[in-house]
Order: sequence, then structure tokens, then C-alpha cells
Amino acid sequence: MTCLHIALKEWSTAIDAIEVSKTILLFRKGGIHEPRPGFQVQLGATLLFPTFSHQSSACLKPEWARLASSSQSVRLKLWAEVTDWFILRDPGLIPTLSPFHVWTDAFLEQRLAWKPERPLYVVLCRFYQLRPALPLPDLPQSGGCRSWLNLEPPITVEATVPLVSEANYRRQCLRIQRLMQSGVDQVLSGSDPPLEKCD
Repeated sequence: MTCLHIALKEWSTAIDAIEVSKTILLFRKGGIHEPRPGFQVQLGATLLFPTFSHQSSACLKPEWARLASSSQSVRLKLWAEVTDWFILRDPGLIPTLSPFHVWTDAFLEQRLAWKPERPLYVVLCRFYQLRPALPLPDLPQSGGCRSWLNLEPPITVEATVPLVSEANYRRQCLRIQRLMQSGVDQVLSGSDPPLEKCD
């Protein structure tokens, strides 16, 4: 049993695509309502909170966009263990990451070019499927262009299934770090802290 205290907002279509593609990367620059000093990576367990704001299936690779649900009746389906992150500044390195995520290169190039003074974070996540999926909670702070949400009260997760095995996840993380070694400004790894148990 695990308690999740924070949630990371992500497009509902992207969550659908991650679930079927079993990929391991998220990308973040942060929204216009991020608290200072801007978006910050939080290592450890986080819920993926589906949002419809600004989402576009055209930003997903065609093979995953076709599988993404168009329904706005959504539930909480995935949570992530955030283990590593780095900052990407060179657009020439974007194609090397393509096998590990669901977005088009063109979309990532646009994100990188938007407000270039802000870093583009590449976040490595091991995703878990919630079984069963949970109802979407009513969070007053879920609106606005911000990335992180506090879950009060925390959400209890009892049964989850990893989308990829631990060994597979570690192999992919190592490949990404090796591929990006020449263009990474900063790489930080979590120490995989134990997930908090609910009383």
C-alpha cells in the first residue's frame, strides 16, 4: 500500500499513449503559473493527473495518437516513480530520445524554443498502472498552468502493475544517459527512496 501526496499534471491523451506504449520519459518547462523559481523536478512517487488544457493529439506520434482516448470522462490510471532527470538545450539531440517517449520531434522542438531562458527538463519515470483506475478527485488548485498538485488528503494506492520491469527500466535509463552524454547540461539521479506507507 502506497500513499501519493503529489500529482503531476499531464495531457489525458498523453497518459493514454504512455499506458499503451510503455515509454519512460516526460518533458517539462513548466507553465506560466509555476511558483518561483519555476518548474522543479520532484524525485519519488507522483500521481499522473489528467488534464485537457492545451492538449493536442497532433503533438503525439501518429501510432500513439490513434490509440489515445478522445473521451473527457477520465479516471486516474497511472502513477510514476521519478528517478532521474536532466536538462536539454540542444535541439539536435531531440531525435536520439525518440524511442523513449510518445511526442513528436516537432512538438519537442517547439517546447525547447518557447521561452529559451527556461530549461527543458527531461524526466525519467517508471510508470505503474492503477488497478482498478480511481475516480478523478476534485482539486480546487488543478486549474491554471502549473505542473504540480498537492493531494490533500493523499491518495492510497493498493494494487499497481509496472508497465516495464525494473531491469528493463534500468537498461533504458542507462541507454538514455549514454546517448545524451555529450549534450546534457545536468543529470541528477534519485536514490530510489522507499515509497511511503499509509497508516
